Amino acid sequence: MKSSITTLLLILFCTLTTGCSLKQTQTLTFDPTKPLRVAVLPFYQQEDGEFINKDTSIFLNESKDDDEDKAPEILRELVSQELSQTNFDIVPYWKVRADLVHNNYTLDSSFDYQKILSTSPKTLCELLGCDALLYGEVLSWGQSYYVAQSVSSVNLSLAMKRAQDGKVIYQTSVDNASSSGITGGPTGYTSLVLEPLKGLREGGLYQLANETVEAAIAPLVARNRPEFLDTVPPVILGSSHSAPTGTINPRTGLTVLAIGSAKKQAYFSIGDRILNIPMIEIEEGHYRGHYFPLPGESFHDEVVTITLNDRFGRSADKPIGLSRVHLQQ
Repeated sequence: MKSSITTLLLILFCTLTTGCSLKQTQTLTFDPTKPLRVAVLPFYQQEDGEFINKDTSIFLNESKDDDEDKAPEILRELVSQELSQTNFDIVPYWKVRADLVHNNYTLDSSFDYQKILSTSPKTLCELLGCDALLYGEVLSWGQSYYVAQSVSSVNLSLAMKRAQDGKVIYQTSVDNASSSGITGGPTGYTSLVLEPLKGLREGGLYQLANETVEAAIAPLVARNRPEFLDTVPPVILGSSHSAPTGTINPRTGLTVLAIGSAKKQAYFSIGDRILNIPMIEIEEGHYRGHYFPLPGESFHDEVVTITLNDRFGRSADKPIGLSRVHLQQ
């Protein structure tokens, strides 16, 4: 009896067929071993020119039940994880997400992908604090079943654009597909035939997605990744100053507040006239600084900018979004 069961399983195993196909094109025009701060933008998917599979949970911490609706989010997370093997300093996605939401890059409780794509890389990087942007488009994502055959497909396109001039410095398209199941097997064993497909349904597409992302990021992977890149770069979450109308009182000066990464060196500057005024961390991640005008100082229509530095020499700069300031004595 044991021998006959073993023989049956061997027959089923031997009729299990697996096929895979991976096609990739890529263009790399920079040295990926050089330091670069990269912000990964929300991935998107289009159908007949319309953006689909929109992230409807940008305001609430929710997840969707349908994996197909989460394809851009799943692939973005996999790409972000794989980028940990590169020399890039990755801007935390929660910061990217928050900055886009707070600066009106949303539409109908989703990201406004059209606005994101039409905004210049330089403008977005000034907002997100990065040197380059990584765009991701999901060209296909799905799994189909044909009796006892499963076909999975993932097609992902990535483009990295430099903030300075908007030039595409890395571009790749990976089209990956796999088929697996039982063909030509014995009849009358429906439960045994369908059991392998259960496993395919649960993990096959995700495995294919992992393989696709690994291939897409492989040209950027660095052998000697500096240890400091395992820490999050400085991040500025919010800032304000005491002159909302723009006028600085010469007698009371200007108070500047900022919220960001804890235990960093913090400064603020007023245009290019008053530079690197120290700020004190009054509590974890909360900084305060004060500018007292010197006799004879004056300036007009200047931007107040916050700077955070970490011990590795990395910095983050963010202009305060209130009115420009002026001082007249």
